[in-house]
Amino acid sequence: MKKLYSIISTLLITVSIFAQAPDSMSYQAVVRNNSNTLVNNQTVGMRISILQTSPTGPTVYVATQTPTTNANGLVSIKIGAGTVLSGNFATINWANGPYFVKTETDPTGGSDYSIIGTSQLLSVPYALHSKQATSAQSILADYVSVWTDNETVNLEPNKKYFINADNVNLIFPDTPDNFQLDNIEIYVMQHEDNPRLVNLVYNGFPIGWSQTDNSFGNFTSNVSGYFTSGYNKIINIGDYWMCGSFTPE
Repeated sequence: MKKLYSIISTLLITVSIFAQAPDSMSYQAVVRNNSNTLVNNQTVGMRISILQTSPTGPTVYVATQTPTTNANGLVSIKIGAGTVLSGNFATINWANGPYFVKTETDPTGGSDYSIIGTSQLLSVPYALHSKQATSAQSILADYVSVWTDNETVNLEPNKKYFINADNVNLIFPDTPDNFQLDNIEIYVMQHEDNPRLVNLVYNGFPIGWSQTDNSFGNFTSNVSGYFTSGYNKIINIGDYWMCGSFTPE
């Protein structure tokens, strides 16, 4: 009988932006086995699909990859890279959504996929969406915009923030309102040679982060650093707020 595995695939999905709009998305997931034990330091096989309109809708892109989890069971890939089986990621019309990401994983590194998960791309990344000639104004309508350096922002669950400023103070909520449903979306607008410093302000509830090199940390005090440019998600996972792709200064 096949071993059953579970994967936290909706935890961290980030999208990077450079001087030109990218043709990939950074995707991170934590892999656990049927005993809820982390699958760490192992090569896993993954098949990634982009589905249109619904979790069972038509497939517009499929590719496979064989990344390696880190000591914390975290795997990081670029959706848009790997061995393409069908479709072209660069030509997806993001205006014709909604779109869903389907991941299939074989913890042994092969193609016997026993972990299957699908999650909706709730916010189409600005860098990708703009390639379809949609105005920035319409995209930013749902965001709290921060344009002034040194500004202080009180983060609220289930809100979106667009940051195009430096040395911004982000005050976290003291406690989550709705376990495993609360999330905060942060879009950082920057060029890679001009990173935007942000100060994460501890407010009584621990904060964790996963860095782009797959390392992991958490803190119960203020810390300064940098989010990956582009789309980042912060999710309440019960014990702390988890920040995707944050690197302390």
